[in-house]
Amino acid sequence: MNTRVEDILSRYAGDTIQQSLYRTMKEQLGRAELRSASLLSENDQLKFQLQTLQNQLASKDGYAQDMKLELETLSNQFIQFRIDSERQQKDMLQQISNLNNSLQHKEDRITQLESEKELANRALVREQANGIFLKENKTENEILINKRYNQIKAENDFLNHKHNEQRFAIEDYKYKKDEFQNGFLDKSARLAQGVDFNASMFSKLIGQNDAFTIDDLKLRQMQLE
Repeated sequence: MNTRVEDILSRYAGDTIQQSLYRTMKEQLGRAELRSASLLSENDQLKFQLQTLQNQLASKDGYAQDMKLELETLSNQFIQFRIDSERQQKDMLQQISNLNNSLQHKEDRITQLESEKELANRALVREQANGIFLKENKTENEILINKRYNQIKAENDFLNHKHNEQRFAIEDYKYKKDEFQNGFLDKSARLAQGVDFNASMFSKLIGQNDAFTIDDLKLRQMQLE
């Protein structure tokens, strides 16, 4: 697989983990909201208790001072509870805001990754298609080049063969010419010598021996050749 697609899928998987974390945080937020509702319910109960104590204080003068102290204690507790509750609610609202921002960021990122993944897949398809196209062109070019190379090689071999034939023919012609010339000259010289010798011998023999015949000249010619 293309490296860019693997990277996108890996990051996309990572975002899936973040989504799981978000769901966990959302569950925690739900529990916090339930806790907030519970605190508000406790607040109402405390209000009710405070009102009951105030009513008891009004009806029971003997317990007025003690009830007043208890009321002050409860009031202080209530105030502290309100402070703590408001702080917790503020913290939870901030967490909700952070979670919403994180969720929006994750959703935007997922959308972006989906788009990038789609673009990467398209790019991969184009790269694969281009790779096949280039490979086909390369193969076609290699076939054409090999075909042209074979044609050139065949033509070159043919020309070399013809060149060698011509060279051998020229060498043979030169050899035969030289042989012919040398043989012609040699034979001509020998024949000339033979003719001269024969003529000299003929004249001498004729003058000295009337019995010398043409057969004797033929025999001498054969000996010279």
